[in-house]
Amino acid sequence: MKKTFFFYTLLFIFIFACCIAAKAYDYDLWARLIVGKHFFQTLSVMKYDVVSYIPTNVWYDHEWGSGVIFYTVFHLFSFYGFVFLQTIILFLIYFFISKCINPPYNILFFITSFFAMTQVVEQPIRSQIFTFLFFTVFIYIFEKERKTKNENLLYILPILMIAWNNLHGGCVAGLGLFVFYIIGEFLNRNCIKKYFIPFLMSFIALIINPWGVNYLEFLFKASTMQRPEILEWLDIFTPFFERNYMEFKTFAFILFVTEMFYLIRFKPKFDFTKYIVTISTLCLAIVHVKHIPLAVITITIFFYNDFYEIFNFFTNNIFKQTKFAVIKNSVIYILIIVFLFCNPNLYNLKPFVEWTKYPIRVVEFIKLNDIKGNILTSFGQGSFVSYKLYPHNKIYMDGRYEELYALEDFDNLQNFVNMKNDWHLLMQKYPPDIIILEKTLPICEKLIKSPDWTLVFDDNIFYLFVKSNNIKESYTDSPKDLEYYQNHIFDTDINFKANKND
Repeated sequence: MKKTFFFYTLLFIFIFACCIAAKAYDYDLWARLIVGKHFFQTLSVMKYDVVSYIPTNVWYDHEWGSGVIFYTVFHLFSFYGFVFLQTIILFLIYFFISKCINPPYNILFFITSFFAMTQVVEQPIRSQIFTFLFFTVFIYIFEKERKTKNENLLYILPILMIAWNNLHGGCVAGLGLFVFYIIGEFLNRNCIKKYFIPFLMSFIALIINPWGVNYLEFLFKASTMQRPEILEWLDIFTPFFERNYMEFKTFAFILFVTEMFYLIRFKPKFDFTKYIVTISTLCLAIVHVKHIPLAVITITIFFYNDFYEIFNFFTNNIFKQTKFAVIKNSVIYILIIVFLFCNPNLYNLKPFVEWTKYPIRVVEFIKLNDIKGNILTSFGQGSFVSYKLYPHNKIYMDGRYEELYALEDFDNLQNFVNMKNDWHLLMQKYPPDIIILEKTLPICEKLIKSPDWTLVFDDNIFYLFVKSNNIKESYTDSPKDLEYYQNHIFDTDINFKANKND
């Protein structure tokens, strides 16, 4: 009991140390905070876009519940809440993983598993983390039922699906698990009737959302949609990721090689369910890197015990029969504690500000100089700009393009900033008053030379262009002090109570 408690305590400390070191807020975080603020100020779900100046579709926000939770946590605990929320959820993921395997729990293996997916979760809190948690809990319940034969456990899943469905669209992974277990248990020649009613109930649970049955069409479309412009939707072997995700690649390779040896050496009864789930999630991770955590979770759950059987086979149980195992674990535990207390972020825990990712000074420049009008940004910047400048300014588009915007408008934006194809169509269709763009984008050189636009601010990373006929005689420069932006990065003038039309 003491060893288990100590293991979980050290695991929590380790995860916390990693979370306080997480940098670079995700582009979509700002949209989540807007949604959460709208919910609490109006007591309603935002079903249409208010921050864009171009026509948009009905907004089927598959992450609306995440926005409510994020805003609540931020409102109560400031940005510190994000750190603790992420720590708690990641700890719960590994807690349920541990409940799927046999003790003793090796802390080094768990740390290795965590690092295998850390490149995907190294950012501060994102909505996807709820999918990783529910995915783990679903497997825990499936495995608990397989061990205890208590079929009533399966009826917990439809209840969980209601929450999962309203927190993140990755809930379709839960239905996928049902399918994998049905196929696997059928091949294992076990009864599969017990799965059908919970599966049907879980599917029906998808209509319990603010949009009802209409949401299902969007969920199917979003789940099957190709997103070649978004990096996390690319495959793991694309040249861009040649040197990325090495922790996962190494972890998965070693575990699968070990598993193959385990099958050859011990010749256990073949568990089709086990390998269908792991191979399927591994394929998902290969096709889209954002699914790496799902593969890590299943590999850890299903291969942990087999790995240690092989490990002990080669070492002849040396780590159990000598004091070396105790010494080894003690050293690892001490290193984790040192890792925490040597982490500089522990003593200076402030909101992270990254000049190169967000146009922080440009946005502050617009606020200080009261520059009004519609703003065009690159694809990733829209949510941050709208969070900081709405309702005084509206944006062209942000990262919610498959949820809100016409594909044509997205293509027009990409063509414009890269000066490809009919790049001028955007200016003809939805011309902006203000443009904020990374200096490296091809269109910037064209805008600098254009008499219709004036470059009014340059922070060395981003340009700010304003229509030449709206230029003021003088402008106030925005602060260059990093601490200023750390203290004000989450400031916003958004107040939905003040504008009943929003």
